[in-house]
Amino acid sequence: MMNTRDLEARKRDEEHTKRFEHLELAIANLYTQKSHAETSSVTEQPQIQPFHVRNVKLDFPRFDVLAQVVESTWFV
Repeated sequence: MMNTRDLEARKRDEEHTKRFEHLELAIANLYTQKSHAETSSVTEQPQIQPFHVRNVKLDFPRFDVLAQVVESTWFV
């Protein structure tokens, strides 16, 4: 006769087996979708080349507060 520990272990193994079967099925479906998408994209559309990005330095205007204060005090 099996004790409680053995029954729990067997139940856990069965649950794990079901989960692995579910995961394997999901992975197989993803693989099928991916391979189908790759073959359909090759036959329907040519591969689009990625655009090239250039490094651009943006220089923001600087505001010199002290120069503005000095300039405004000259006219007072």
